[in-house]
Amino acid sequence: MNKNGLIGIILGALLAFPASAAETLTISYIQPGSFTIDIVLEILKKAYGRAGIGLKFLPFPGKRLVMTADSGDTDGEAARSTRATKLYPNLRRLSTPIFTAEIVAFSKDVKGPIATFSDLKPYIVGYRRGATMQSKLSQGRQKVELEPIQQGFRMMELGRLDIIIHFRYSGIKVLKEEFPGTKIKLISGSLRSVPLYHYLHKSKKHLIPKLDGVLKEMQKRGELNRIAERFANIN
Repeated sequence: MNKNGLIGIILGALLAFPASAAETLTISYIQPGSFTIDIVLEILKKAYGRAGIGLKFLPFPGKRLVMTADSGDTDGEAARSTRATKLYPNLRRLSTPIFTAEIVAFSKDVKGPIATFSDLKPYIVGYRRGATMQSKLSQGRQKVELEPIQQGFRMMELGRLDIIIHFRYSGIKVLKEEFPGTKIKLISGSLRSVPLYHYLHKSKKHLIPKLDGVLKEMQKRGELNRIAERFANIN
């Protein structure tokens, strides 16, 4: 084969596999994991695969999590609320929400009604460490950080915690799988709905249109909801 023919084959291969296909991103996520994070990671695996972008996940504890992405130590964070846009200037948010999480209240002894966060004032309230929104919105007379959330349910069984505010499906799944026969139950409707978005470090912003396009198509087809429903097989 002559030199020109070899160059032609190489150029053809480069065109067949766009530059982004050779790019692998490392995305940080909260550890220990949760039901919500499981859903998010599954969605991201599918979205990155369809976009032709390599993907690796790296776990971090709650308080270090977002700082690793904002500093560029990782290429982005799996999911966070819109507040991160204002708090972390080096992160760029995709426009399509990956998952909408509902914050609800669980208790063994409190009957309610718990309709708003202000209804939590008389109680000892627990929430997961690193859950910024729950921390700011909770108005209990005493607030307790939990890691993992199972710690809070064990404390509640012992009468040391009145209420836990946590994500609906995650809390129900933990109770069903790890606390069979418990008297702990859901005692509120949605106290707050939180759309979660994928974030990339600004150095990777050129990949946002491609990833966002894939997520929009998955949303349009109802695939994002189907993935969440499959993980939430709690009926």
